[in-house]
Amino acid sequence: MLRRSFVLGLATMSTGCGLLANAFSEDIPTKPDPSTGERGKDEEKAIDEPGQHWLKTEHDDRQRESLLYIPEQDQGKPRPLVLAIHGSGGDASTFFEKHHFQDVCDKQGWIGLFPRTGKEAVNLDEPDDWTYIHKTLGRVLKTENIDKSRVFVVGFSGGCKKVYQIAARSSKHLTAVVVSGGRIGHKQFEEEWSPVNNNSSKLSLLHIHGGKDPKVPLEGGLDEKHDWMGVGMMEGLEIWAKHNGCSKIQPKLLK
Repeated sequence: MLRRSFVLGLATMSTGCGLLANAFSEDIPTKPDPSTGERGKDEEKAIDEPGQHWLKTEHDDRQRESLLYIPEQDQGKPRPLVLAIHGSGGDASTFFEKHHFQDVCDKQGWIGLFPRTGKEAVNLDEPDDWTYIHKTLGRVLKTENIDKSRVFVVGFSGGCKKVYQIAARSSKHLTAVVVSGGRIGHKQFEEEWSPVNNNSSKLSLLHIHGGKDPKVPLEGGLDEKHDWMGVGMMEGLEIWAKHNGCSKIQPKLLK
């Protein structure tokens, strides 16, 4: 059990979100027209019924699945969207149930999106999760009644690395991200998670991490699973802090 956690926050100004829906329009997979075999632009429809729904996104010749939860609260009004990424070896349904997202979404009036990620989801060693998530997020922003000034991403454990990839590559579509107990990324693939390499917008970020985490230490180091070098937490967050215009990071130790 980890007895200490560091809470590292980067406060920044929110960015404008007025063009969110159109920004994803070309990415959204739609059903083919039976007469032509071509994909139409108006096939995706909003899901009005509250509850759990499974969305299918075509990517890399595979059907990728995401759990979408629609609360009963505030129907007819634009509502915040929370995109939540499960850890390695996990799955969207268990993550949704174990962390009581239904209760939270119902209470707060949030729409929840929970992609199935990782090799277990599509039987690939290194699936392209970011593009699939980007497509699915674009679809939901286009079809559902989302408050596009309140689009959040959260991730846990192995899902944290994917959150940083989304933050770097899709930042102009997001309001803030929160990660807990996971890796920022690997030094060999800085272009995947660095805001500098992706011309990212400024983005509010909160990173929560165990100070005695043996698998993902604060100082980074060798990721034995892939034989890659993980970036240290402070090193990676300093890059984000500088990009966001923060003078310095001031971690808060919780005992």
